[in-house]
Amino acid sequence: MYQKTSFKTLLDRYLEGSCTPEEEALLARFFEQGGEKQKPAHLSEQDQARMFMAFRDSPRFSGQPVKRSLLVSMFRYRVWKVAVWQAAAVLLLLLGFWGWDKVSRSGKMIAYKHISNPKGTVSKVMLPDSTEVILNANSSLSYAVDFSENRELQLTGEALFKVSKDETHPFIIHTAGGIHTKVLGTSFTIRSYDNLPETRITVISGRIQVQHADTVLGILSSSERVIYNRLGGGSRHDTVADAGKQAGWIRGQWEYENMSLQELQALLFNYYNIHVIARAPALQHLIANANMNFTSRQSAEDIINIFCNTANYHYKWLNHATVEVY
Repeated sequence: MYQKTSFKTLLDRYLEGSCTPEEEALLARFFEQGGEKQKPAHLSEQDQARMFMAFRDSPRFSGQPVKRSLLVSMFRYRVWKVAVWQAAAVLLLLLGFWGWDKVSRSGKMIAYKHISNPKGTVSKVMLPDSTEVILNANSSLSYAVDFSENRELQLTGEALFKVSKDETHPFIIHTAGGIHTKVLGTSFTIRSYDNLPETRITVISGRIQVQHADTVLGILSSSERVIYNRLGGGSRHDTVADAGKQAGWIRGQWEYENMSLQELQALLFNYYNIHVIARAPALQHLIANANMNFTSRQSAEDIINIFCNTANYHYKWLNHATVEVY
């Protein structure tokens, strides 16, 4: 079990669904013990975070709830004590994740930096290549410490990028649903929150290329955008009258075209830590059919009231942090 070859073989069999119950229990027990048969080698906090995100987001685990029971075992106990070679073997075998496939010839993993914004906070981040990123509330990004040479990063949430031009080192942003944005020298915004079904990419100036897997969704210039539905898989490419307004959130201004309940939920959760729930499942797809403008000077109560009055629905507070729409 603890030999490198048998460990890999067992993981392969588990993912193929050919493990016996006894073998699954053995594999889970290995992680629960934290690899104590091996000489411990602690991972940095950054590597721990990236390792967990990689397992969590790996497409080889998505849609397979049974296999996620192993993931719980991996991280519930002292998995961080697993020797470096074992962690590398697990990651390379299981993940196919955008960041962890970069391993130096010496066998060492590239370290990553992870930056997160709490709810209600907007911050400016200067990347090592002098690219400026305005990171929206409840958003995060991760990038390699040698970013000037490996200009790829992972974004969850929303950000405005002003990319420093470097033709020899492409700038690529990875977001949920397999969307990759390759920058050709520009400033643009990406919105890709987990609690919204769409990824929106809008160019303010310059040019970018957006693709899903191997399919190019569009090469965008100033005032153009791509909206990709991560649930249905469809996309559309259109123009906006004022692309700069798409980044109004950096000034505490939020503008919505035909605002949906899902957008209201994201806004109030990301900035006010308020949960909005729908009494009936059908209401989850509610659209107010009106363009709405809000500012950070308005209260959550004010925003909810305007939305519901416009959509002709009612709401009530269940507690200080939860609102029900009906």
